[in-house]
Amino acid sequence: MDGYLQVGQAYLFAGLLKGIGTADMLGYLGRVLDSYEASKSIQEKKGRLIILLCLLHNFGRVMEPKINSIMKLIIFFMSDASEAVRDTSRRVAQEIMNKLSAFAVKRLLPELLNGLEKEDNWRSKITYIW
Repeated sequence: MDGYLQVGQAYLFAGLLKGIGTADMLGYLGRVLDSYEASKSIQEKKGRLIILLCLLHNFGRVMEPKINSIMKLIIFFMSDASEAVRDTSRRVAQEIMNKLSAFAVKRLLPELLNGLEKEDNWRSKITYIW
């Protein structure tokens, strides 16, 4: 699938969710976050990350209560074998960190530090530091 088409579809999905409302968006976000480990193809992994990016653009700080779950997904994909998935997850992580409030950063930092101590995968450790 063409990358631009995938991004356009993700923005369409995020726009539809914004029209439906925040409560439904959180339900769909839960579905995206729950089954991420079952993602097999590179396109599916990138698709999940692009959907998160588009939801972040449309909803902004409304997504802050779910920030710990979102960062677990991003860190999982940053340690992926595919360079394209790692680049997409880095882009999403940068966008998230640019839009977070100080309160959300305070909630996120202890989680990142704990992950750094517990993680065995070297790519994930670098991700926690990055």
